[in-house]
Amino acid sequence: MVEVVDRRFEINGVSLGKVLITHLHSYATPFIRYDLDDLACLREKCPCGHDGPTIYNLQGRARSVVKHRDGRLSLFFPGQALAALTDFSEYRMRQTAIDKIVVELGGRSELNADEIAAIEIELHTRLRHHPGYRNLLKVKGIGPILAAVFVAEIGDVTRFPTAAALCCWAGLTPRHYESDKTVHRGHISKEGDTLIRWAAVEAIQRQTEPVVKNVKDGIIARRGKSVRNIAKVAAARKMLEVIYYVLRDGEARCLATGAVAA
Repeated sequence: MVEVVDRRFEINGVSLGKVLITHLHSYATPFIRYDLDDLACLREKCPCGHDGPTIYNLQGRARSVVKHRDGRLSLFFPGQALAALTDFSEYRMRQTAIDKIVVELGGRSELNADEIAAIEIELHTRLRHHPGYRNLLKVKGIGPILAAVFVAEIGDVTRFPTAAALCCWAGLTPRHYESDKTVHRGHISKEGDTLIRWAAVEAIQRQTEPVVKNVKDGIIARRGKSVRNIAKVAAARKMLEVIYYVLRDGEARCLATGAVAA
């Protein structure tokens, strides 16, 4: 038996519902309804004269529906665009927020240099008019991929009142313990957006801004090479502070100050 339920999807003026399949040949077990995740259009009466509604078109999967800011729904199939950039066996798309879509590729452990270059070109083509993206590309250590990550993951930076709030959200601030008059600071919380933490650390691995590099070099000079990981995290936190001001104000004044000091 085929059913179309939950007809709350309306795409381009067409009402859609989710398809359920029930296997009726069940002798010893209860009937089980299978949700196929398909979206179908119903025709109230079949042209052949059959009495009752019929399915006349399968539009796609419910997981392929994206919601716009104005409440509209539309189907989004990124597979063709992705296939032009890299080879993969399958992909999965998830809309995790109103302004964020995550696409995961399957069947690949890593991308080669040519594929990464193609993705960088595609990202730059799509984001070249975004002011935050353009400003981030001026920061040493941030290329097209990292700039795209920061823009996509942070979104509207004004939702964070301070740079410290952004660092806390990304899990780059140390844990804080207090007992009477004693204060202890532990390792970073690692709570929050893991992709932002990765991108911030990646941005300070090679050539970076003097004001960021000085943070890492200063900690290593004071405490030795054994604390290189701590120094990297501190530099990543400084980089994220720079990113906050670049996205909010279009520039970070500390970069000009660091350049003069260097």
